[in-house]
Amino acid sequence: MNTHTPGPWQLHAEEGVPFVFSSTPRIDNEHRSDLIALPYSCAGGTQGANARLIACAPCLLDALEAITRAAEVHGYGAFRAQFNAARSVIARARGTS
Repeated sequence: MNTHTPGPWQLHAEEGVPFVFSSTPRIDNEHRSDLIALPYSCAGGTQGANARLIACAPCLLDALEAITRAAEVHGYGAFRAQFNAARSVIARARGTS
């Protein structure tokens, strides 16, 4: 199983175009490496919002994993279905589903 590029990821904009890079971009021969994503606009100016969401992905995954670990220790209460959904998303993100 492959793992994703470690976060945090950073959003940068050059000439109004958003790019998502790893937190430690390298510059080799005046070219930037560690590009994570170059989001496109699907409809109605969504490019910036898509880039922000992509840039937050590692932090969102970490938070979701922490929440599900806490629920396993302290109980699910009335939210078992939501925690099962969260575990499913984590497995998809980790490539284990």
